[in-house]
Amino acid sequence: MIKGLIAPILSPFNDDLSFNQDMYNTLAAELLQTGCSGLAPFGTTGEALSVGIDERIAAVKALVDGGIDPSLMIPGTGLSDVADSARLSRACLDMGCAGVMTLPPFYFKAVNEEGLYQYFVALLEAVGPDARFYLYHIPPIAVLGIPVALARPPDRGFPA
Repeated sequence: MIKGLIAPILSPFNDDLSFNQDMYNTLAAELLQTGCSGLAPFGTTGEALSVGIDERIAAVKALVDGGIDPSLMIPGTGLSDVADSARLSRACLDMGCAGVMTLPPFYFKAVNEEGLYQYFVALLEAVGPDARFYLYHIPPIAVLGIPVALARPPDRGFPA
């Protein structure tokens, strides 16, 4: 587990709105050299929803290829559907990331606790038994909160 400050990486874009990987790698290295213990690529301030799934996978891979230790990364992988969130999460975990940070199904506004539970069960099953999720609980940003009882309920069968 990463201990200390885990910073989201701002996502830089070129004038043509393409992703600026060189600047991204430079910023990631600088954050780690100046006191961050870990990084959250495509976290809150990372403009994640402005970057496609394949671009995000390529960006995380380029960080790893550029010398950033994947065990120091917890990329944001939460999208509005299970299949895409699972695909992105699996790719990041397969690269050796410490875990992935996922949102609740934010597109839907009035999801009850059982609906959230079913969403996360489906996501966990789609990613696989080695899934390492950090739940993104910032309701003003994600629209939905994650109840504490849902994060680790003793009677729902999630691993402790």
